[in-house]
Amino acid sequence: MPSLRLIFCLLWGLSLGASCSIERSFRGPEADGSEMITPRQFPDLPVPRDYKLLSSTKRSWSFQRGKFRTGNLVYRGSLAIERLRKFLLDRLPVHGWDLQDESRPTRERFRQNWISKKDQEVLYVLQVEVKDEGRSSLLRYDLRTSRRPTVEPSAGGAASAPSAEEGFSEAVFRK
Repeated sequence: MPSLRLIFCLLWGLSLGASCSIERSFRGPEADGSEMITPRQFPDLPVPRDYKLLSSTKRSWSFQRGKFRTGNLVYRGSLAIERLRKFLLDRLPVHGWDLQDESRPTRERFRQNWISKKDQEVLYVLQVEVKDEGRSSLLRYDLRTSRRPTVEPSAGGAASAPSAEEGFSEAVFRK
């Protein structure tokens, strides 16, 4: 008859294996990390050289699965906010982003709303917020994914697709 110690060791080993497989299925594939919530930078969101990602999970995080991308990435650096504004206006369009609107609630802060129309199925919506903190400034990218509006037949029977700007940007950027 097997000893109690041997049975305990076998059960303990099996429970460890089960918990590892549960964790792997929750986290997704380990090779690419594409299904984990991490503070990983998206390649189409340019960042000035001296800006550092604030990688605390409470400040910065990102998630990507297939075409779905979302994230809140916060960076700190030393550019004056006017130079940072020019950087964003120059660099984001190079990466396929179209500026929708810009607001400046105070002298120390501004917001920009951008849309990427690179994909036919989804629309990427980006809110950029920049805040002057004296000797440094914060850059925050808030990225969301939305399905493009569906194509519905018009009264004449022909299908007409609304543009990304028609009615969509107002609803997305209202806060």
